[in-house]
Amino acid sequence: MKHLKNTRRRLCRSSLPAFLLLLSLVFSSCGIDVSRLVPETGKEARETSSAPESSTEFPLAVVSPSRPNQTFGVGYTPEDVLDPFETKSSLNQQLAHLLYDSLYVIDGSGTVVSGICASLVTEDKVNYTLSILPDLFFHNGDRLTVQDVLYSLNRARRSSLYREQLAPIADASADLRSGELSLRLTRPLGSLPALLDFPIVSANASAEYAYSRYALLGSGRYAIDREVLEETEYTYLQYNRSWYGYGDRPPALPRIDLFTVTDKEDLLRRYFNSDVDILSLSSSVNDPLVLHGDAEKREVTGSNLFFLGFNTALQSFSSASARRAVELLVDREKLTDEIGPARFVPVKYPVRAESRVAGYLSRKKPETDETAASPMALLGEAGFSAGREFLSFMGNEYTVTLLYPSESDACAAIAGHVHAALEEAGFRVEDKASDYADYVKALYTGSYTMYIGSTRPTENYDYSYLVENSALFASLYGDSAGHEVPVKEGGVSQETARALETIRELNSFDPLYFLDLATGLADLFDRECPFVPLCFDRDTVYLRGSFVANVSATGRDVFFNVDSWVIPE
Repeated sequence: MKHLKNTRRRLCRSSLPAFLLLLSLVFSSCGIDVSRLVPETGKEARETSSAPESSTEFPLAVVSPSRPNQTFGVGYTPEDVLDPFETKSSLNQQLAHLLYDSLYVIDGSGTVVSGICASLVTEDKVNYTLSILPDLFFHNGDRLTVQDVLYSLNRARRSSLYREQLAPIADASADLRSGELSLRLTRPLGSLPALLDFPIVSANASAEYAYSRYALLGSGRYAIDREVLEETEYTYLQYNRSWYGYGDRPPALPRIDLFTVTDKEDLLRRYFNSDVDILSLSSSVNDPLVLHGDAEKREVTGSNLFFLGFNTALQSFSSASARRAVELLVDREKLTDEIGPARFVPVKYPVRAESRVAGYLSRKKPETDETAASPMALLGEAGFSAGREFLSFMGNEYTVTLLYPSESDACAAIAGHVHAALEEAGFRVEDKASDYADYVKALYTGSYTMYIGSTRPTENYDYSYLVENSALFASLYGDSAGHEVPVKEGGVSQETARALETIRELNSFDPLYFLDLATGLADLFDRECPFVPLCFDRDTVYLRGSFVANVSATGRDVFFNVDSWVIPE
């Protein structure tokens, strides 16, 4: 897209107060990579009905009085179509929050908030019945039904972006007469709403809408539109006047211009050239920026959790005592100090600092010196002992093979710290740095003792996909190899399985849910330590100049409360 600021300058109908220009690009670290998507299969047709007519008179643009020649704009990647199930662009993934509704949304504290879901009921936490709000319409006026929700759910279950998250759903069906969606799970799960934040798109393959070359048909707060000025076509987002959440109050930003971004350097160039007025970057993979003038910097806990995983199929680390010993050997504060405190947030439990669960966990009393077991005592319980030069296991020489993805600087730096901590404790350690294809193959074949990985946790903190990881590793290796591979049995103790089951069955509608969840997580990681949480990355948001108030940008969704932004007087 060509530069359109000067063109906008001549077309503005009114001068509105100052605003915030928000753009997010979260460059994911390479750990457990689930970015490769399964191609779409057949589409389902359905009947449509028209939405009530509404005025199409919209303000053309928002102009900042502090910079009168500038208009509001964000970046996107047009070559990577705005299909929320297939896009690999972090920019486009953020825009999906504006274009598409979802059954539930997650706020900055990890709290599940209802979206277009009207009710979700269950008697056994296995079979659920869901209904949606009435009178919902797509951007072209077609009515949104549970058939669209079912179609979107099936697309999400085939997508690598949502496949692991939605794995507990065994079957789903829609009843157009009752307007209900039926879900059957593979196991009892009380916190299902936290998983249902996938985007809703139209199931109608023949639906007509102007922006079909840019995105799928959605029903969200903004819709894509186009215009031709001086023989050049421009693409922009126009607020959806009929969106269910607006009522009679329009958003502070009625229009958002879109600018093409080709790569990180192009994104930064547009920011420094004032095409982009807010920048959000994951500091785990980006050098901190030095900004001048009226720039403001905010930091929030990012979405990527870095952790140390174990091969529990090996006798040496099938014992919780051995895993707990390693957890005590790794100094998280020292780790983040060494590899960059501005880039990572140390964590004992796999919970973001902003989460309500973290508040409960922070009140947990630490073990006293009298009650805490030493790492060497725990290793002794597991069968380790001092050897001639290094620790031995069951009287035999022993080598820890530490696997990590060589393409991730963050994982390599973390692996270096873990290596040093293990060697200091007396282990012989052999590094195994592999490219992504070999990394996932080694995970699948069990050719490692421990591994460094990263993941984006679901908001219900069900970590079974990492603990009972056989299906996950088979899926990752199958995607990498280009063909399906059989799932291997994993080694998970009965104690660990019971702890996971307790967390899964928690009811997210219970007022004491966060307290119970924190207790369950503490029990799982203090007693079983299925993997060692190390640190979260940081998301750094850079703001420039005057901006709207009441902004709540999170690492998960920088546009979370865009409909509630307020332009100061």
